[in-house]
Amino acid sequence: MSILRAENLHKTYGEKQLFDHITFTVGTKERIGLIGVNGTGKSTLLKVLAGIDGKDGGEIIHANEFQMEYLPQEPQLQEELTVLEQVYYGDATIMRVMREYETALLALEENPMDESLQKRAASLQQKMDEADAWGANTIAKTVLTKLGIKDFSKQVKYLSGGQKKKSSDCESVNTTS
Repeated sequence: MSILRAENLHKTYGEKQLFDHITFTVGTKERIGLIGVNGTGKSTLLKVLAGIDGKDGGEIIHANEFQMEYLPQEPQLQEELTVLEQVYYGDATIMRVMREYETALLALEENPMDESLQKRAASLQQKMDEADAWGANTIAKTVLTKLGIKDFSKQVKYLSGGQKKKSSDCESVNTTS
């Protein structure tokens, strides 16, 4: 079953033709990568798919309840957010659940005897199970740790320039259906 299908997409940028009537399908659970030299339209294709940039022609068909998010090569980090809030930024269900879970854990750390916070954390653990979010949560924390970021509750504005650069040196499209 496909979650995304592009048919006869084409896009020009001035005189340059970036892609000419391309057609492809992305199926459920498939992972894709775009490889090419600079200036060949990889970022533009992702922006077109995410609805950030217009297409000159063709059609994009996707599953119901489909959401796509685009992370630019040089994202504008929100300085007032914590590291984990920035990493889990977005409206995808898995991102919201991970963000809420981590916020609940921080609150519980401050007040471990608060029964309402304990119930909230337990409820969010169940939501983490339902969203199958544990793996993504672990990977995010592992990558941050390897980047030298150990205090996930630290605000982004307090990261070093190198840490900010390393943590944003990626381009991806996050899809959920």
